[in-house]
Amino acid sequence: MQKLTYENLASDFSFSFRTLSETAEKSLRLGDLHPRVKSGFQRVGGPSNLGKSQVLILEGYPGVDYENTVMHLITETGGLSPKRPIFDLIYAENLDNPLRPVCINLKSGSGVEFCGNVSKLLDKLLNHVDAEKLVNKILESQKGLPQENIDALAGYLSALSAKVLKGEPFSNEVIINLMVARESDRVPVIYGRDLNWHSLFGKINYLTEQGSTYSHQNLLEPGLVRMANGGFLVLPVAELVRQPHLWYKLSSVLKTGSLDWVSNYQDGSSIVPFFEPEATDVNLTVVLTGDYLDLSEFYSLDLNALEEIDLKVSLDQTIDASKVDEFTCYLDLIRAKQNLKDFTAEAVGLLCRYAQRQCGTRTEFMIVETRLRSVMKLASDIAFENSHDLVEFADMSAAIEEKRFRSGHIEEDSSRMYREGKIFIVTSGSRIGQINGMSVVSTTGTDFEYGEPLRITATVHAGEGDIADVEYKANLAGQIHQKAMMIINGFLTNRFAQCFPLPFSVNLVFEQSYSEIDGDSASLSGLCAVLSALANAPIRQNYAVTGALDQFGHVQPVGGLNEKIEGFYRVCSIKGFNGDEGVIIPSSNLNQLILRDEVMQAVKAEKFHIYTVDTIDETIEILTGIKAGSHEDPESIYGMISSRILEMQERNGAAGTGSGSSFWERLFGR
Repeated sequence: MQKLTYENLASDFSFSFRTLSETAEKSLRLGDLHPRVKSGFQRVGGPSNLGKSQVLILEGYPGVDYENTVMHLITETGGLSPKRPIFDLIYAENLDNPLRPVCINLKSGSGVEFCGNVSKLLDKLLNHVDAEKLVNKILESQKGLPQENIDALAGYLSALSAKVLKGEPFSNEVIINLMVARESDRVPVIYGRDLNWHSLFGKINYLTEQGSTYSHQNLLEPGLVRMANGGFLVLPVAELVRQPHLWYKLSSVLKTGSLDWVSNYQDGSSIVPFFEPEATDVNLTVVLTGDYLDLSEFYSLDLNALEEIDLKVSLDQTIDASKVDEFTCYLDLIRAKQNLKDFTAEAVGLLCRYAQRQCGTRTEFMIVETRLRSVMKLASDIAFENSHDLVEFADMSAAIEEKRFRSGHIEEDSSRMYREGKIFIVTSGSRIGQINGMSVVSTTGTDFEYGEPLRITATVHAGEGDIADVEYKANLAGQIHQKAMMIINGFLTNRFAQCFPLPFSVNLVFEQSYSEIDGDSASLSGLCAVLSALANAPIRQNYAVTGALDQFGHVQPVGGLNEKIEGFYRVCSIKGFNGDEGVIIPSSNLNQLILRDEVMQAVKAEKFHIYTVDTIDETIEILTGIKAGSHEDPESIYGMISSRILEMQERNGAAGTGSGSSFWERLFGR
């Protein structure tokens, strides 16, 4: 057992803070904070994978800027240097069959020049000027292409020249459609948004004239897959989950290495009969992004998906607090990107504390850019309103409180209920079988959570050793809560009924709870209420308790600790402080304490108290002022309970037999 002081609660970074701009010795991005992810991206496009497409999954969390993160990772790992062949793509009229436009790959970045040279070639041919030198120039400009591509291009230019010299007409005045033009050899990185079949796989457009519908090569649109060919295509998994047919088609394309022009009509046919452009050879890396919920749906959508994934990497939401230098460099990058004011050393310290609070531990910092950016922008705006050159501690503090205020209307409604006595909580005196527990309320659609104390009561009556959990019987409890009640029962039977059945039953109620509850964090407080009722020992109502238990009475950590403590502090403020109010929490939760300054100052002033415990024995001694003791000590909690159990056994035995003999005599006399 330990009573915490203000010094226990204050974070120690072992670091002397400076302003963000002074701290940032180098610019760090989100990808730099994940060396495992960077090493994974370095494997993309390795020598053994150059001949086929790859699928890479980047698992993140809500709020990740996937586009910037992926681009940074690709850049940092050399992914923008060509490893696969990269082409400009044209679709040209098929000189033998106009209904079958041909696909021709050109040297990356040469497409515009090629089209210009072909136009000059046609002019020379029409004017009967020798064009052989120009043809050779065109082919020379494509030096570096695979020989098969150069041969195909040479064959097409030869056939084109022959057709023009013969005076044969073309089916359309636009012979060549430069569908994908690269600016250079830079590897394409394409991001997909608002996906549909046509945007992803390309589209055949149609024209209607005089009742006839037709199409040609100039009416083809490439789609994202062709635009990303040779490089990276980044797609959100959530959109594929919503449109499964897109994934099945994409999966087929990646396996076969060929993308046709079949539309997503049910029969797969074209509007214009027999119009079927040549398929495009495809070789690229597809990066699928999403959080674990999106990915779990994706895996359930296609049971074979995991077999098609070449690599999976995961982004963490946190970074170890020992890497505070890297974290503050990352903060400075966010500041610079948003053109925010610089932060003073004190404001940086508070921002780091805020980042710890967001991940619920003093050993880590949260690195979710959207949430950090939000509070930093607000603090910068407040500094501007206050005419501060830098964001000061007061500006940062005001920003944090303002964010809380804007989301806290439900918490205010809760406070009013306590203030008006509509929710019954006692924070002074002592009562048998009644204890203040602590809970966390999560608001739907936001990340705002707040603490709410609740009254837990226990009554004991003659029975068969079971615990009647009223919440469970009323279908208001989840499975983890039910497990916690079973653990309480396991502790009681282990401690008091190893040789004979318990002669009592317990009713345990979470008073004024009208919605479903779950979790095991109330098992410590529930057991204390039961022990109080069994021993007829009053519990001090100025304390609130949270903690999970095992069957041997060891106290285990719980979640939402800061909100729980602040919730009880809030209600104590409403009721009025006597100076002896406080909370009892698991010792193993010490590193999770990142309390609001108001609570920390109350602890410093000895106005509010925080105790940490490791066992149920320590807890019940604080609550009752009576030592836990042993069965043989009649002045202890366990001695009182043992005496009452024997008394109840004797009464039950007398009621069952009408005999005045003792329970032990009847038990061993059989």
